[in-house]
Amino acid sequence: MNNIIEEKDLMLSFVCERGSYIGITGFAYSEYPIKGKEKIIGIMKHFQRLNLISECSANAYKVSYLLHLEASELLSKGGFKAQEELLQANIEKLLLEIEDLKPSLPHKAETITSIAAGIATAAGLLFGK
Repeated sequence: MNNIIEEKDLMLSFVCERGSYIGITGFAYSEYPIKGKEKIIGIMKHFQRLNLISECSANAYKVSYLLHLEASELLSKGGFKAQEELLQANIEKLLLEIEDLKPSLPHKAETITSIAAGIATAAGLLFGK
């Protein structure tokens, strides 16, 4: 699995376990499950863009945030790893369906092959294959 996916899942677990839906909570950088101030801030800002948290602010000592229910829902569904696995499974299924279509549509074979190659390339970039 992608290292950033693992780190985002660690952070997701942390913010859900330690955060609050009704008040802003803040934790020192050393309390977060991953190391590196910039990485912690980056992931937290990413969570804010995904509407998993809001009121995200960082200073020299800590990052504060307000937890949203969407974060707990994502965690209960397997987090970012589950999202990645679902996307990968859907891409693989699509590639198989394209392969099945090729014989029945010989006049479209070049277009279908081009689409399949594009999907395979995207899957390789996303999943490191």
